[in-house]
Amino acid sequence: MRIGLVVDGETELDSFPAFCSRLFPNCGHMHVKTLLAPMNGREPPGKIAKACESRLRILSSLGADLGIVVLDLESDTACPGSVATAIAQAVRNISPIPVNVVLKDRMLENWLVADIDAVARLSARFRIRRADRSSVSPDKADRIDALALLRRTAQKKAYDKRRDGRNILASADPRAMASNSRSFRRFLRVLGHPGYQHQSATPQLH
Repeated sequence: MRIGLVVDGETELDSFPAFCSRLFPNCGHMHVKTLLAPMNGREPPGKIAKACESRLRILSSLGADLGIVVLDLESDTACPGSVATAIAQAVRNISPIPVNVVLKDRMLENWLVADIDAVARLSARFRIRRADRSSVSPDKADRIDALALLRRTAQKKAYDKRRDGRNILASADPRAMASNSRSFRRFLRVLGHPGYQHQSATPQLH
């Protein structure tokens, strides 16, 4: 299957093609293209769908069989499943190809810290302590203020979402991310990863 992504941030636009290339072979898929759309999970589903429409048409013209819209939930109270369902219904009404929606809970930084070892390996940039590890593992990355963690542990310069996010994802292990983030496991399930074909509630990836 040929899959295209529609994302909501410059970091994802920069990093997801290479990052997903490590995921797709395990799922039997090919990455077509990643496109940026001006959207966020707090907007009405119809507005999000409108922002995605032209990008999904481009993906269709490039031969994509499936589009995956990936955006921040940006809420610690909303139910990710309900929000994703509402957005998916609106997007499917305007899309020329089948579409799934995945929400990063609550934002990309929660996926970045889900592999806290990848952050710690950038020792010149981040000083990760035992308490930081305990706040993420096991399976707690979606429930913390990950942006605050990265800002607090950044060394010498302030946390830079685009540059630091790209560097973290370059070495991040999807298995570690899955062990600590349910919303990332949802992403793997939508991709059809064999470790999460039937559920994303509990870590099962080996």
